[in-house]
Amino acid sequence: MLVLSRADVEELLDLDELLEAQARAHDELSAGAASMPARIAALAGDAGLLGAMPGYLPSAGLGCKLVTLFPYNADRPTHQAAIMLFDPENGTPLALMDGTHITATRTAAAAALAARLLAREDACVLAILGTGVQARSHARAFARIRDWSEIRVAGRDAAKARSLADELLDVDAAVTELAALAVRLGDLGLEGDDSGEARAELVHAWIPSSSISRPAPRSRAAASTSAAAARS
Repeated sequence: MLVLSRADVEELLDLDELLEAQARAHDELSAGAASMPARIAALAGDAGLLGAMPGYLPSAGLGCKLVTLFPYNADRPTHQAAIMLFDPENGTPLALMDGTHITATRTAAAAALAARLLAREDACVLAILGTGVQARSHARAFARIRDWSEIRVAGRDAAKARSLADELLDVDAAVTELAALAVRLGDLGLEGDDSGEARAELVHAWIPSSSISRPAPRSRAAASTSAAAARS
């Protein structure tokens, strides 16, 4: 059985091909050719959860992702994952790979695919709210779908926002203190963290009618765990 570490996955994962794989997966799901049951999660008390996401796609095969969400983590990622792939003809395990990098990158690729299909053709200003893993992965993915004339970054920590802006060397990146300003002046807004439905509602209130937004996804179980962390 093939075993791939995170370093292996980061080296081998092609972001352009991932975008096209996402397109194929959405086509197959819409056509009813995919088998993707609703995710389930086991709660580890108030500490976090373990989610399971099995699926089958004719173009990709049979697999399952196990992902943990432990929002209190300070010395390691809050989301950690592993992915198993199986032979769809006989069920034999084929590969075990780190899924943490894939999780962040796939989420961003799905958002970039949606923007490629739905954003205005003349959209050229991107607003990113947040400075964490999702913000960075979305910035990389969105760089693949078009040339942005400007990217606006807003975060609770100005130093982290500046650090992210400095990483976007090929684009004019500006840091704004107010998330509302970044979104109102942008053509497309991204919520690049997992801060909850209330924030997503605020983001939508700021979005002009000519723009589109893409908040970070979250499961009900993840929302419950994050809410418990916020109350503590």
